[in-house]
Amino acid sequence: GSGYIYEDDKTVEFIDLFTDRALYRPGQEIKIKGIAYHADPFARDFRTQREVTVRLILNDPNGKEVASVKLRPNKWGSFTHTFAVPSDRLTGSYRISAWYLLKDGRKGEGSKSVNVEEYKRPKFTASFEGAPEKAELGKPVTVTGKALTYSGLPVQHARVEWHVERETRYPGWWRWFCVVDNDDDGENFVGEGEAETDENGVFKVTFTPVASPTADLSGDPSFDFTVTANVTDDTGEERSATESFEIGTVQWRASIWAEGSWHTPEKGVPVRVTVNSLAGAPIPVKGTLKAFRLVAPERPVRKPAGSGRYGYGRNEKGPWDWKTWEVGEEVASLEIGAEDGRDGCPQPSADVSERRPYQAADRWKGDLNLGVGAYRLAFETKDPNGKTVKDIHHVCVFDPKARSLGLAVPNFFRTEKGTVKVGETLRAYWGTGYETGVVRVKVTNNGKTILDKMVGASRHSLRSACLLPHGLQTPAGGGYLRDARGRLGTGAPTNNSPTWLYELPIKDEHRGEIRIETTFVRENRLYTDGATFNIPWDNKYLDIKAEHLTSKLNPGREETWKFKVSGPSEVLAFMYDRSLDAYKWHNVSTGFSDHFTPYERYLMSPTLQNTTKDLYHIDGRFPSTHLPADFSWPSWKVVPSRYGRNMAKLKMAARGGFDGAVVACAQMAGAVECEEACEDEVFEKCFGEDEPVAASREMKAKGGKASGDSEGPEVAPRKNLKETAFFFPD
Repeated sequence: GSGYIYEDDKTVEFIDLFTDRALYRPGQEIKIKGIAYHADPFARDFRTQREVTVRLILNDPNGKEVASVKLRPNKWGSFTHTFAVPSDRLTGSYRISAWYLLKDGRKGEGSKSVNVEEYKRPKFTASFEGAPEKAELGKPVTVTGKALTYSGLPVQHARVEWHVERETRYPGWWRWFCVVDNDDDGENFVGEGEAETDENGVFKVTFTPVASPTADLSGDPSFDFTVTANVTDDTGEERSATESFEIGTVQWRASIWAEGSWHTPEKGVPVRVTVNSLAGAPIPVKGTLKAFRLVAPERPVRKPAGSGRYGYGRNEKGPWDWKTWEVGEEVASLEIGAEDGRDGCPQPSADVSERRPYQAADRWKGDLNLGVGAYRLAFETKDPNGKTVKDIHHVCVFDPKARSLGLAVPNFFRTEKGTVKVGETLRAYWGTGYETGVVRVKVTNNGKTILDKMVGASRHSLRSACLLPHGLQTPAGGGYLRDARGRLGTGAPTNNSPTWLYELPIKDEHRGEIRIETTFVRENRLYTDGATFNIPWDNKYLDIKAEHLTSKLNPGREETWKFKVSGPSEVLAFMYDRSLDAYKWHNVSTGFSDHFTPYERYLMSPTLQNTTKDLYHIDGRFPSTHLPADFSWPSWKVVPSRYGRNMAKLKMAARGGFDGAVVACAQMAGAVECEEACEDEVFEKCFGEDEPVAASREMKAKGGKASGDSEGPEVAPRKNLKETAFFFPD
């Protein structure tokens, strides 16, 4: 299938095709299964097609038909067939296509490609046994690999060629304060060499990891070393293996984050902390967690105008971004994993939630009760070498029921969560730190507009003008607008600053996709935000559980697998040689959920710019009172240009009732000179009686000389250019 159904794509008939493999030899059989179905999300009509005739076709790499057959789907809308790969055709990519035609002219179709090759089945695989447990910069490390056949036998005395590359990585806190690049600017090559597998198929790669000469070591960087080995056996077959690991100036990496972005005072901020080794192994969390309030400016600061013709936004940091505000007072401090803590739990020096913080061996989580404002969370610990390991995270707490936003930011947009199920409530919030402002909010459900509203507020009033479709004056789909005090309504005027809270109880009719877009203009700056919510088709899901599955098989022995499906259905099961994935990956479709959701190509992307706009006309022409002309030296005769629009306008004027004009051009002295092209009346009507036309007429009456002109002596052209004076500054 084609995945999402685009808003301008009215295709509602589909066929999905499945094959047992992706790669075949000439003469082998291609087993095919197809499913024909109708999916119209706009009409919410989903069903399989059973009363149709499907034509299934196999084409070779030249596009010529190899075989075709007509099939009738069963009660599940599925069909099966087997094609024999020809032995007398070209190898390459073969195309399997299927289509059916309905009485009303609608057509359902689908296709799939497979490869036909005279391939040699892979005999062995190569892999590394894992990253080294202890590795330090400047000291040799050894990475061990192994080459084994698919039956588990070692590949002995195979040639191994290896090389090592390096990439610099900085912690998140350093990237926030400094502009860095993860690449090494050409310094990524570390070393290369050769090895050989032993009797057990084992090979070893030994090299000395070194830091990048361009890295800023003050930022606690780590270096990701990637080892690649190419193993070639005695028959010439080659397999590759890759292993990556990190070595840094510190041995651990700490991470702190807050789940989601909908942080309110009544629920607290859910904070999570983890500590891991550079190899990814979890480390028990022990350290100090602090929260600092960020000092906001007195009033919102507009963002930069941007650069370029259309004023696209920059990635500059400044007070318009609340994360860049100066760090103020400390409002919370927690000792995580302290020995004197109750059962290993932190002892807070600030308010935490009533729910007891959770302490596991590899992570910590708890809720911080913070008031409205912007905060920086910082966590610090010590690695085994006594070096400080830290991380930071920024959170913004707002109250959606307050009278105003309470944050000095020009634009603020938040959503509670991205996936909302039927029976739950979708929530979105917009606000601004300005005392006045007008924002446009638009909500669509599967391409259909359910709310289009201008929300405006000033110091004295909050005006709200509905632009709902079909003349509705309340949000369609059961959505509610809340005022700043949390009262349900439809946008009635209230006395508050510009904020907007949208709540939509999700029903079965909303399944698919909901989009919210906001557009706000203030102080010659444009702020746009958008969010996409997934309303899952969980009522269409089928659960499949394996009740009996044998992982190791014996050749020639019959096995039985048992699966349990949650509802009546038809099951497709197949098994293939996974070693063929080394040549071509077998990509199998595992669901049809994409067809249940119409997809709008883009979120709204308006731009704010200062530029000229041309007026477009549908019919007729704008009147013109002048016509550009060329002036030819030395007589300064007024003649129309023989290129471009001037001559076209002149001819158009002649067709419109002016006297006819004949254009004559002569080749003289190696140059093209355009002579007088029309009668004086044409020039008068086109140009008017201006000075150049009058001068030309007077010159013509006096035999080519204009009044006031005298013969004068002839001036010979200068031949000795050395006589020319050049003046240069002192």
